[in-house]
Amino acid sequence: MLNWFSKRAAHRKPSAPRAQPRLERLEDRALPAISVTPLTALTPLQLVKNLVGASGTVKNIKYTGAKVAAGTFKGGASAIGFPAGVVLTSGDAKNVIGPNKNGGITGSNGTPGDTDLDKIVKPNKTDDASVLEFDYLAGGKTLSFQYVFGSDEYNEFVGSSFNDVFSFYVNGKPVSFIPGTSTAVAINNVNLNKNSKYYVDNPVGSGNRDTEMDGLTKVLPIVAAVTPGQFCHIKLAIADVSDTSLDSAVFIRAGSFSSTSPNIKLARPLRYIYNYHTATFDGQIGVTNLAAFKLGGPVYLLITGLPSGVTVYNSAGKDKSGHPYLKVTTSSIGGHVTLRVPIKFRDAGNHHLGSYFIGFHMQVVNHPIK
Repeated sequence: MLNWFSKRAAHRKPSAPRAQPRLERLEDRALPAISVTPLTALTPLQLVKNLVGASGTVKNIKYTGAKVAAGTFKGGASAIGFPAGVVLTSGDAKNVIGPNKNGGITGSNGTPGDTDLDKIVKPNKTDDASVLEFDYLAGGKTLSFQYVFGSDEYNEFVGSSFNDVFSFYVNGKPVSFIPGTSTAVAINNVNLNKNSKYYVDNPVGSGNRDTEMDGLTKVLPIVAAVTPGQFCHIKLAIADVSDTSLDSAVFIRAGSFSSTSPNIKLARPLRYIYNYHTATFDGQIGVTNLAAFKLGGPVYLLITGLPSGVTVYNSAGKDKSGHPYLKVTTSSIGGHVTLRVPIKFRDAGNHHLGSYFIGFHMQVVNHPIK
């Protein structure tokens, strides 16, 4: 097995002129932007709950790898692109803490690789795998979350076989692709020269991002098809390839796991005003995004439980069961934003809805209603 020095000598491209030394700021030493709590001080359940939130239903939680290779992090808003989450690495989780002072940061744990990741890089083999698995109860037809991949393999080993590998699986199928493609996110596929719009370069001493990683992706989404009401199996894995040199990491956003829309809170109108022009009782539904990040739109508000003869005057359509729905047409709902969605009832059944009407139920659906 090649050591780190022979690996660099054999595969490194001609180096750029050495940067001039710079003074170290005391605040960089005393208060790093990112703080990491390794799995040595946590449980795998705590990692999973960090991702799915308190309301997420999970079971069959399993972590495989060195406990120093995984953990939770905070303070990553400027360095990573979101403030907190879970980090899995092919070395030492604390090696992601910036600033970037070492172009070859390495933690070697002497742990095995992963058979699924071996299939991606064959005939090469993986080592020092860090793998988090669990079953997650899906409430809708899609599962989504957000992540960033970073590595100290950048930029020297772009195009080589020494590319650390990671992959996310949902029910055994890989889902970590470049947006809009079936191409896996990897060092050879996202870098300065290829799919560069998704890449952030962070050379030693540049100060571009306050993390030790020499390069990283921008925040990327995962969207996978799942079956509503059933558990789906999640596997998040990363490993070294061909040797145990140079760390790579995946950062998964805290609370970003979403199926249906657990991050959306609905509020009924407190009062309705009778509109003589349309002969409707008009109110506004409050739609609040409880998460700190944007939620992709549109979303659909399905209205059920209406008394016979009561209709939704401004509905966007009906589902197969005849329930009307409203479509929230914004392209995205920002973090901690509340939208006011108009709703207009007609009372053909002469139920005298009045100013206060609670005779209906609402359900958020984050996929088109057919």
